[in-house]
Amino acid sequence: MAASSETRIPIGRALPGYHVHLVDDDMQPVPLGWPGQILVSGAAVAAGYLNNESLTREKFIINRSPSSLTSRGYLTGDMARMLTDGSLVYIGRIESDSQIKLRGIRIELNDIAASIIKTSDGVVANAAVVVRDAEQNSFLVAYVVFSANKAPSDPAQYLEQLLPELPLPVYMRPAQGIPLDRLPMSASGKLDRKALSALELPSNPIHTPASKSTVDSLSQTEHRLKGVWDEALGHTGIPITKRSNFFATGGNSLLLLKVQAGILQEFGQRIALTELFRASTLASLATTIESSIGTTAEDMTDQVASSSSSINWLVETDAGDLSEWTKPQQMAILTRNTASLTVVVSGATGFLGRAIVNQLQELGNVSQIHCVAVRNLESDAARLLEQSTDKVVLHAGDLSLPFLGMLEEEARLLFSEADVIIHNGADVSFMKPYESLRAPNLGSTKEFVRLVAPRQVPFHFVSTAGVGLLAGKDVVEECTISSTDAASSLSQVDGYIASKWASETYLENATHRTGLPVQIYRPSSITGDGAPALDILHNVLQFSRQMRAVPEMTRWRGHLDLVDVHLVARGLVHRAIIAEPVEESRITVLHLSGEQVIPVEDAKQYLEKETGYRFRILSIEGWVVEAERLGLHPLVGAYLRTIASREEPIYFPRLQTSMKW
Repeated sequence: MAASSETRIPIGRALPGYHVHLVDDDMQPVPLGWPGQILVSGAAVAAGYLNNESLTREKFIINRSPSSLTSRGYLTGDMARMLTDGSLVYIGRIESDSQIKLRGIRIELNDIAASIIKTSDGVVANAAVVVRDAEQNSFLVAYVVFSANKAPSDPAQYLEQLLPELPLPVYMRPAQGIPLDRLPMSASGKLDRKALSALELPSNPIHTPASKSTVDSLSQTEHRLKGVWDEALGHTGIPITKRSNFFATGGNSLLLLKVQAGILQEFGQRIALTELFRASTLASLATTIESSIGTTAEDMTDQVASSSSSINWLVETDAGDLSEWTKPQQMAILTRNTASLTVVVSGATGFLGRAIVNQLQELGNVSQIHCVAVRNLESDAARLLEQSTDKVVLHAGDLSLPFLGMLEEEARLLFSEADVIIHNGADVSFMKPYESLRAPNLGSTKEFVRLVAPRQVPFHFVSTAGVGLLAGKDVVEECTISSTDAASSLSQVDGYIASKWASETYLENATHRTGLPVQIYRPSSITGDGAPALDILHNVLQFSRQMRAVPEMTRWRGHLDLVDVHLVARGLVHRAIIAEPVEESRITVLHLSGEQVIPVEDAKQYLEKETGYRFRILSIEGWVVEAERLGLHPLVGAYLRTIASREEPIYFPRLQTSMKW
């Protein structure tokens, strides 16, 4: 039994009516001062997990201690030591076989199993999920036991339909579902994941004869595309069906580049990465390929635009779900606490987020900094935050999930104590379509508002300067951008910008409906050590300096607006904590920009003056090829090639700002 970290936090003694024991792997008490798992017993311990027998057997055990008031005890999964005075010191979480890392993200397999059972609405009686590996690619497999009186006539077809519909991020959805008569258990009554992992995966879904004829076989295009997927994924053994999602079957952004190259070789068609992200199932991607054959690049661009423009933005940004908070008698108006603030921050482990937390921890009137929706508590960034100050509390979660991935009770308790919200987190991707970014970006904003609207907690939202493109002006003012102004441009910007504009507009509607005080921040291109590896402008400047060459920018228009990350964080925190609070029923916009503003046509001259060297001018293709040899990320190269293939100019509007740096 080992703890997942070596943090040591005093947590005191058990409350009256409860009993706490520290036990080893054999459920025996450990000596005083030794680490052990916390076992809680007492009258308030529940009977078990609803509709999850295997997890109940694993976590709720018979407690034979004579001091216990009940025969049932709950294993918390937490490690602690007991001091001589009877108080406990928390050590950390146990490294459980149900907690795994998949492509750098920590995932609780039991949460996925519980989602399968809940989503099935009684059809699945029990479920377990394991991670499988094939040729360096990992993917999830679900094993299910159907209810005796609700078992579907075609189990394989049912699971093919159920798994893509799970209310989980794509990376948490199992690639394959396999029915079993029962789940294997160890001698101690726990789920035997090793036995599950040792089971051979069926190469094809097994359909019943009665329904086999209703299962569509792969079309010729789908069959050829499946070969491209197999080559990119490494022949995982997962049966690929029409509904298979590339990312659920072990795919990632880099492997998508292999798929793009494979499609070009197999079909002679170059599909843009944005379309590959959007059409991520085998059937939808095959349809995209068939549509592109005999279609010009301009027509394909029009098809992509029409897909984006088909979204009803009025419905997308409507705040009607907040109608319950529009009546004054239902509002618990927050009395602003200025002496001991509890601040909730999302995106705290990112580039700007770390700088924001560093600024917050230096303020004497900030007592606690709750970092929510942290997808990987074991990451270096998360550990550094936790070790930097005792003010920081990390909460595991995901922006795409209800309650930001926290337990409902945890979320409601946290937001009932929050004094300030800084929503900085987002899926920052210049390749993914809006549909892929809706849940983590707009969805998380809606979830935050739902949690804070009842108390009118000041809400500070980090947007992007890219939203300024939707204003259709050379100089963008510090104000919201209406749906009327943005409508003609939404189909021309990437999904990330669209998701940020949608969030801004939703917040404006929420403010008008509930009176929630909102401050929107639009930072320009943020610079500094530790900038994201996929930041486009950062890469262009970094590799241009390294190569002493700039890409040809004749179709680039406007200004490059650079601002240091510490200035952005300082300006944001000053406005959120120190300055006068945003008035109720008001939404304001602040541009965090303007430290260095360089006309695009002067970029080469700027770099020559900065470095003292003369710079070459290369075509974008030539620049990318040379930069990739020096380590430019392939996705950045792919993006630059994509914009180089477009005929229309690329605009960088000037942001008007009230900030004085």
